Amino acid sequence: MIVCGKATAIAAVILATIYTALSYMGASSVEELGRLDNGGIILAKVSDYYFGSYGGLLLGLMITVACITTSVGLITSCSTYFHKLFPNLPYKTIAISLSIFSAIIANIGLTELIAISVPVMTAIYPLAIVLIFLTFLHSLFKGRPEVYQGSLLLTFIVSLFDGLNGAGVHISFINDFFTTILPMYEAGLGWVIPAIVGGFIGYASSILKSKFGHITN
Repeated sequence: MIVCGKATAIAAVILATIYTALSYMGASSVEELGRLDNGGIILAKVSDYYFGSYGGLLLGLMITVACITTSVGLITSCSTYFHKLFPNLPYKTIAISLSIFSAIIANIGLTELIAISVPVMTAIYPLAIVLIFLTFLHSLFKGRPEVYQGSLLLTFIVSLFDGLNGAGVHISFINDFFTTILPMYEAGLGWVIPAIVGGFIGYASSILKSKFGHITN
């Protein structure tokens, strides 16, 4: 446990340092390179600015080393999962298919990928965050499923409209209503209060259900 804690702390410090440096590089490059569409273009331009024709090669090697482990991990884990769901499909076939599919999608372009993925991630991330917090608090509410159901349901209702806003689909009366009643909605954090309220409602309903069930029996 102590070893894992130390490893986590070291990784967190290193990652924080790297991403702080990347943020600074992106911000400080505006004066020289202008405003660019995404971080990939910024890295390419900065590499070319400092290292010339060797910059692209160096950047490509760095990204390959950084991303290869993630790519391999995702492909193997997804292949294992789908192989369990569909045992008749060979693991190797699934892995190759996922690799080809990923290669095709990756060449769409980072700007286009961001435009597609941001609305989906905006809708999904709050659910993942709430689920993680509920997992940590699992023993506190004794794992009552109603707590999960209530919290995730209200979170999804808000995050769904956040995702629609990210996709450019603005439903004015819904947004106006949420802005009025939900703190931090315009900052994309309107789901926080509903998640908490939904958890308490789920907990209360589970208590009432158990009491009425006990009386009925």
